[in-house]
Amino acid sequence: WRASDWLCLHVLGGHKDAVTSVTIHPSGRMALSAARDRTLRLWNLVEGRCAYITKPPVPRHADIEKVSWSPAGVRYALVAAGTLQIYDAGQVGKPTPSFTHQQRPRINDLVF
Repeated sequence: WRASDWLCLHVLGGHKDAVTSVTIHPSGRMALSAARDRTLRLWNLVEGRCAYITKPPVPRHADIEKVSWSPAGVRYALVAAGTLQIYDAGQVGKPTPSFTHQQRPRINDLVF
């Protein structure tokens, strides 16, 4: 949306199921979205297109419930089925969590 007149500039479509969480990068130029299709998408908000898609290693039959950028934007975290995973944003190739923590029965929210 353009804030001055609320004109819709881009529609970000691509997930195959309901979106469960969206977080905007501190720069305002990127966003991460998670969905029930078990994918995490990196969006280029300047161009209004998907820049990267991955399927993080979350527990089987679990949805990614929450995703969040760190304040500096160098890491992001996600929560799925009581499991917290933190990733380095500059990682090349298939993302691998740099930190994992399990909390039962579940994690209700996530803030860096």
